[in-house]
Amino acid sequence: MWMGIQKIRSAFEDSAAIEKAPAVTLKSLWLKGFVTSVANPKAVVFFAALFTQFISQEIALMPQILILGVTYILVDGLFLTAYGKSASWLAQH
Repeated sequence: MWMGIQKIRSAFEDSAAIEKAPAVTLKSLWLKGFVTSVANPKAVVFFAALFTQFISQEIALMPQILILGVTYILVDGLFLTAYGKSASWLAQH
């Protein structure tokens, strides 16, 4: 807590001396996020717990996995885009 308070106080004191961060490309940000997500072992546990509830044994397995995977990627992509746009808006204001 003490470190957080010190950081907040120093932000107000050093606001004129802050240098702009170097520009980062969207591709490098996306790649960094993708590698971080793929390397996360919790994702395997999450999908094993989530997908098994929605997979039927009477239907072919691959189409079900593809539909669930694409649906998850679309929904997650929309949420992450909203988070990113919100953070960008907050950073500009």
